[in-house]
Amino acid sequence: IGIYMGTAVCTISLSFRMASCKTAFIYDVCTLEHARRKGFATLMLHHALKEAYLAGIEKVALQGEPDGVGIYRKQGFVDQCEIEIHEYVKY
Repeated sequence: IGIYMGTAVCTISLSFRMASCKTAFIYDVCTLEHARRKGFATLMLHHALKEAYLAGIEKVALQGEPDGVGIYRKQGFVDQCEIEIHEYVKY
């Protein structure tokens, strides 16, 4: 959780298995609307990538929303595939 002036403004999750997997996954990258475009998500992403590196992770993957893709590309992430998302709507 990224905290600025005593308020949580950004989140990120990093997930990996210590012994058996050399790939980490980043989830839940989210910044409050009033705190966007100030570098918080970039700082959080740098921190997550550093933690993955220190843990011996060789690859990091994520699934990005269209409005956040630019930040990932600036950090060196490249598109690998497109994912179709299907939603169940209970009537």
